[in-house]
Amino acid sequence: MKLFWGVLLFFFFSTTIHSQNENDSLLMQGAVMVYLDCEYCNLDYIKENVQYINYVRDRKEAELHILFTRQTTGSGGTEFTITFIGLNKFKGMDDTLIYVSRPDNTDDEIRIGRLKIMEMGLMRYVAKTPIAQHIELDYSEGVSNDEVEDEWDNWVFNINFSAWMYGQETASNINLWSSVTVDRITDAWKHEFYLGNSLNFQKYDFGDGNIYEAHSERYGFDYLGVKSLGEHWSVGISTDVSSSTYSNSLYSAAIYPAIEYNLFPYSESTRHQLRFLYEIGYAHYSYRDTTIYNKMEEDLGLQELSISYKVFQPWGSISGYLMGSCYLHDFSKNNLHLSTNLSLRLFKGLSFRVSGGFSLIHDQLSLPKGDATNEEIMLSQRELATQYSYWVNIGLTYTFGSIYNNIVNPRFGS
Repeated sequence: MKLFWGVLLFFFFSTTIHSQNENDSLLMQGAVMVYLDCEYCNLDYIKENVQYINYVRDRKEAELHILFTRQTTGSGGTEFTITFIGLNKFKGMDDTLIYVSRPDNTDDEIRIGRLKIMEMGLMRYVAKTPIAQHIELDYSEGVSNDEVEDEWDNWVFNINFSAWMYGQETASNINLWSSVTVDRITDAWKHEFYLGNSLNFQKYDFGDGNIYEAHSERYGFDYLGVKSLGEHWSVGISTDVSSSTYSNSLYSAAIYPAIEYNLFPYSESTRHQLRFLYEIGYAHYSYRDTTIYNKMEEDLGLQELSISYKVFQPWGSISGYLMGSCYLHDFSKNNLHLSTNLSLRLFKGLSFRVSGGFSLIHDQLSLPKGDATNEEIMLSQRELATQYSYWVNIGLTYTFGSIYNNIVNPRFGS
């Protein structure tokens, strides 16, 4: 036993000393101390390819905070906004660069392009450090200034099919999805078409001779058209045609004109937005089974007001969504929904996350008569009567130790 503990202590101290030597070799005197703030980035890839800065785990230790935000472009690609926020000796030296990916770019092409723009933004800060004398700049010839002609006139088509299957001796589950989307988005107009369906097949053997089989399906067609009216206002119209076994809908068709106001300019939407959207329209419903209100079909008017708030800042991010709707023939048939997401850096090393949603539900006009079976309840085969629903997610993270985060070691990783 003494021999075991002796070997263990020797291994611990030798590893600690060796690791310290490795850390010293990877940390560069005078290099910019950078805090990377990107939830969707491959941080290991960035560290492997940008080795002339020091990465730190906490913003409090940084001289430069690099914040990545993103939003979908009209063609189906992604616009990445990279915000450089100077701290400590670089305080007041802020900058913003943008990288736009195409919808057909691979993940590798996207991360290469995004990294290139990030490195260009870094040069302003690296130039003020001793590391600058080791930096070399390169220029690729052949850059053309010719105007690009789009043969598709901003139309983008996306066809998708996917399947998921699970099975064992007493149960099996098959899910099939397919969809077609057609979009055309410019600064002035936004057109989005969607056609899709989903099928679900479930089979359970309860072992007593009873076998339960269930089948559910949904089909839908949606269209959204929006006209831009400057940096704050938009008007539009949406239509929806759908069929769902879960919602007791044989088919439904709805049309909703709408108007939206954004307190902040739309051009700043990757950093903050506060949008007010009002919709009012008409819908026709045809049901599979008689509803609890003894209806097989009906025509209804509906109005909805929603407020969306999002902000991304160095201290974290917060978003909230509040929606209220009601049927015009009876205001008591209404729905109120609130959801929010908060991520905060409370102080050095400590971050807090909470998200949740709550709904008050008084508009379930399509519920079929009769009680649901136990199998339908457990397998979510039909919509159930309820006056509310909620969900909550809370997390707290505290990290301490070395402030540096330069090393990448993927061995035995998942």
